[in-house]
Amino acid sequence: MDMTTFLLNGIDARIDDALFALSVIVVLQCIMVAYSHFAKYPFSAIPLLEKILRPVAVFLIDKLNRQNRSDVSLVIRGLIVFSILGGVSIGVGIGVEYILYTVGYGVVMDIILLAFLLSPIYPAYIGFKASKKNPPKKTFYFLSQALNQNITATDDAGQRRNAYRLMALCLSEWLIVPMALYLLGGMGAAYMYAALSIFVRVTGHGKTAPLFMSVFGMVWTLLNNVVSIFNVALVFLSSIFSAGGRPLAVLKAFSYTAKGMGTIAAYAYAQCVVLGGAFQDRQGFGVKQKWLGRDKSSAQLTHQDVIRGCFMHFIAVFLVWAMLFAAQVYS
Repeated sequence: MDMTTFLLNGIDARIDDALFALSVIVVLQCIMVAYSHFAKYPFSAIPLLEKILRPVAVFLIDKLNRQNRSDVSLVIRGLIVFSILGGVSIGVGIGVEYILYTVGYGVVMDIILLAFLLSPIYPAYIGFKASKKNPPKKTFYFLSQALNQNITATDDAGQRRNAYRLMALCLSEWLIVPMALYLLGGMGAAYMYAALSIFVRVTGHGKTAPLFMSVFGMVWTLLNNVVSIFNVALVFLSSIFSAGGRPLAVLKAFSYTAKGMGTIAAYAYAQCVVLGGAFQDRQGFGVKQKWLGRDKSSAQLTHQDVIRGCFMHFIAVFLVWAMLFAAQVYS
C-alpha cells in the first residue's frame, strides 16, 4: 500500500467516524431538549471537553493575566496557561482512549472522542429559551457561560441578539472547526484546537489580552477567518430552505470574513435582522463590535426572529450531516 492510498483510507475512516459522532450527539442533544422542555431544567450548552477545560482556564487566566506584569511576563504566562490546557486536553483524550480499549470498545474511540468536542443543537435551545419572557432558572447563566459574556444588564432584544451570537459560535467552534480539523489532521489536532479555543475565548478583551494570548490569539483568529468563509456558504444554503431566509443577502457577509465576523453577519443578513453591537466580556471589559445587517433591518429582535434563526441553524447542522453522509457513501 503506497502513502497516497494510506492517507485516503485514513480520511475515509475519519469521515465515517465523524458522521457517527455527529449523529450520536444530535440524537443525544435532541433528548436533552425534550427533557429540558418538559422538566423546565436547562443544561450547559458547551461540549463535554470544554466543561472540563473551562474551570481550569478561568482559574489560571484570572490568576496569571494581571495588568501589573511586564510584556515578556504576560507572554510567558500565556504560553504556560495554553500548555497546561493543551496537556489537560490531550490527557483527557488519552485517558478516554485507554478506558475504551480496556473495556473492549476501542473501535468506537474516535466517535466518542469527537463527540466530546461537539454541541450543535442544544445551544440553539438555550438561545431560544433566553429570548422568551421568564425563561427557566439558570438559562441566562448557561448563556453567559457559553458566550463568556456578562449579560446581567442586557435587555430582551439584547438577549435575542445573544441567542444568535451563541448559534454562530456553536456553528464554528463546536461543529465546523473540530470536524474539519479531525478530518484533516486527526484527533490530536482537534483536541489541541479545543484548548486553543477556550484559552482565547476565556482570556477575553482586557488591555493585557493581546500580549497574554500572543501568537495563539493570532492563530485562532486566522483559523476562524478561514472557516467563516465556509460558514457563510453554509448559511447561504440553509437560508434557501428557511422561513424568511434571504440567501442573496447572505452573500454580503463574505465581506466580513476577514474581520472575524463572517458567521454572525451571515445569520444577520439571512434573517434580515441586525446583530452584533457592543457587549461586555465575562470580566466586564467593554467590547465594541460593528452592527451587522441590512440598513432597513432592526436590532430590536422579537422572539419570532429567534425561532426562525433556530430553524435555519438546525437546517445548517442537517446540511453538515448530509455532506458527511454523501462523502461517506461516495468515497
